[in-house]
Amino acid sequence: SLFNELKIVASKQTGLTAFTPLELFQMLSSDLSVFDVILPNLDVHFKGIILFCVQTSPFWLTPLVVLNLGRLKKACRTASPKATAQEQISKEAQRKVDALLEVKKLSTCKTLIDYAAFLSFLFAIFVWMKSLNVGIAAIPAFDLCLVPFTLLWLGFAGLLQGDMLPPNGNTVTMAALSYNLLLLCNQVLILYLNVTDRDSLLLVCRLFAGFIYCDHRKAAATQLLWILLKTQTPPHVNDPQNGGDVNEFWDVLLWGMFRQFIFIAPMWLLWFAVEYFVKQFTALMVQKADMNASLVAARSVLASQCDAEAYLGSDLRFQNPSPKMAHFFGMKTEDLENRRLVDLLYGPDIERFQKLVASSVQQMQLSGTGHRSAASLTLTFKHASGRQLEAQIYLGSIPGSLGDADFCHLIALNEVRDSIDAPAPEVEVESTKDSSSTKTEEADLSKLSITEVSSERVPLNKDTLAFHAWTHSKPACSS
Repeated sequence: SLFNELKIVASKQTGLTAFTPLELFQMLSSDLSVFDVILPNLDVHFKGIILFCVQTSPFWLTPLVVLNLGRLKKACRTASPKATAQEQISKEAQRKVDALLEVKKLSTCKTLIDYAAFLSFLFAIFVWMKSLNVGIAAIPAFDLCLVPFTLLWLGFAGLLQGDMLPPNGNTVTMAALSYNLLLLCNQVLILYLNVTDRDSLLLVCRLFAGFIYCDHRKAAATQLLWILLKTQTPPHVNDPQNGGDVNEFWDVLLWGMFRQFIFIAPMWLLWFAVEYFVKQFTALMVQKADMNASLVAARSVLASQCDAEAYLGSDLRFQNPSPKMAHFFGMKTEDLENRRLVDLLYGPDIERFQKLVASSVQQMQLSGTGHRSAASLTLTFKHASGRQLEAQIYLGSIPGSLGDADFCHLIALNEVRDSIDAPAPEVEVESTKDSSSTKTEEADLSKLSITEVSSERVPLNKDTLAFHAWTHSKPACSS
């Protein structure tokens, strides 16, 4: 046949022995009983493909393992303390985040318990009304057995709703655990009474009950109880009529755990994702509030010490400019809104200011969260009247709000001099100069006379004593 001819040609050219699918199938495995029972008419070539894929699975899975190990290594390197040093918030901000999350956790738990209590209340009322209309004999045994557990849990929920329990994290854990125990009672009754129409509904309730914890770790730990209850479900076998060949370890224990993992893993991912994003959003809001408060305080201090201050965005545009800054440039506040500072600089100073900004940003990136000194530079600005203002600018860079990668800037301006200074009156300058020179000359003469007198070696007689007394009494008389 054509296949045999190709086999001979391939073996001659490559020096390797080629096998037919049947030979390959027989080489990989000689156990054909499983196909004889469930698929007796299956083509032998397809049987060989199936057995080949099963027995060579490690070969196909190795590239995926290597790829994901590289991704895991990269993720660990990204999550290292050095890489996340700049992203970590301060201890004070973390304390505020934790306190806010504790308050929100309790309020969220109460809201979810209210919803669960409402559903349980409707269930109890439904069973009671049905017993009055059609009699208790018409109510399923599952519902009758569940009523006492439901009423007991509703009593505990009433304590939480009435604020009779201490408002802390332990109360949240107790409330979530109590509802999960109620669901476990449902599962025990389902297994004991062989109920078949409640499993899907109970799966949704398990997902809902995990959110009450507000902690994905506690919610996942509770699911271990479900694994112990659900692993006793009979597995699928090839021949259910004759009981099949069931392996206690592989078909009951491991398969039951894997089946529960399929349900638990997506639920845990939902719990983790919600908790993670809530924490991140809360941390960003706290950092935003702290930064705004610090910025307002810093601007207030700068406004009292400098001629003008402003907050610039990453594009060097004025953000919420103050009336003092607008007055500094002779403009209105709305004229400075969203206007770039470089538009108020003269051409030669634009590049100098941009270099100052780049240097400040680089200094901040290198120093991290340490203290930094503000950069300063003397620049010439345009006044609204057309004159030039020479001012000393002080600039400090700060991280962008809400995780923005770009840096914003806080500036302060002090006027150095006006390029069109009005000349001062000459009379005052001359008079000041004359008076100061006169005082200087008198002081010099006085020092000179005293020095000369003290330096001369004269005999001690009545004339020198009289002169000495006169020189020491003169300042007292003049004063």
